[in-house]
Amino acid sequence: MKHGRLRVLIYMGWTHSLNHGLFVSITPLIPMIASEGCDYLSIGLLLSVYLLLYSFGSLLSAPLLRRVEDRKILFTSLMLQGLSTFFLLMPGLTGLSLFILFSGAFASLYHPVSNVFIFNRFRENVNFAMGLHGTGGNIAQFVFPLFSFLMAVSLGWRMALLSTGFMVFLSSIPYLATPRVEKKVSETGGDLRGFIKVVSQKSLIILIFFSLLFGLYYRGIEVFLPTYLNSEKGFSGEAGSTALSILLLAGALGQYLGGVIGERLNEETVLLLASVLELGSLILLQTVSSPMLVMLSTALLGFAFYSHQPAANSLLGKKRAWRS
Repeated sequence: MKHGRLRVLIYMGWTHSLNHGLFVSITPLIPMIASEGCDYLSIGLLLSVYLLLYSFGSLLSAPLLRRVEDRKILFTSLMLQGLSTFFLLMPGLTGLSLFILFSGAFASLYHPVSNVFIFNRFRENVNFAMGLHGTGGNIAQFVFPLFSFLMAVSLGWRMALLSTGFMVFLSSIPYLATPRVEKKVSETGGDLRGFIKVVSQKSLIILIFFSLLFGLYYRGIEVFLPTYLNSEKGFSGEAGSTALSILLLAGALGQYLGGVIGERLNEETVLLLASVLELGSLILLQTVSSPMLVMLSTALLGFAFYSHQPAANSLLGKKRAWRS
């Protein structure tokens, strides 16, 4: 792989981490946010709305990609995420709610469009490119929980999130300088009838259902892991944030090895192995009390979840009609 293309992938890994960085920065701050009069239920509901927007908002990527260059969508997605943190300057639950709603909506465009960006530029090494993109994202992303917690202790939780938002905003700009490629209509979706035809295919329905189940028992754990470890396992705030960082760092290794293994095995085998490992890590997390074993189970959880993503994305990428 040429150095210029490798630099683009490394840059994408960084922006990938920032796309998730705002969300994972919130999780260790939940007790601080709750101390200002916002209960855990309200915070959980707001973050659930974020994830719903993040999921369903991605459907807009198909019509957008027919009209706008992929690199410009990625620039806009990150830029507006960064600007959404200014809502936190508003007092009370209103500012937090607007920040979560808008950042979730803008963040939703990143993943489907970044996948198309990679498919358009790294066709001959798509599994490796997906794995490296994910690895870079997780290596950088793992610092955000601990960074936001330490920033919040010194400057308050609002300034911690504003600092991350500023990094997101600045990091959006280089996308405008990345190489452009000619769009192909077959890769960016068709009309409503074509969309219905694609999503009604049995194999795609199975893959979507698999992704739903994976997300069901991972995302809730990611949101409340530091809080859960604090209340149920006796971890301090720093230890809970460190556990989440370890989960994400293990996810970086999972992304890389998932991409490497995906080049040697078929994607379905990788997805099956990741599922078995994730189930085992969840059982371990619930049953152990030793801090060392708790950290190990969170590491296995992150490794298992993120190792399935290169294979799942590659499986989608092999079907041109599915990509958007």
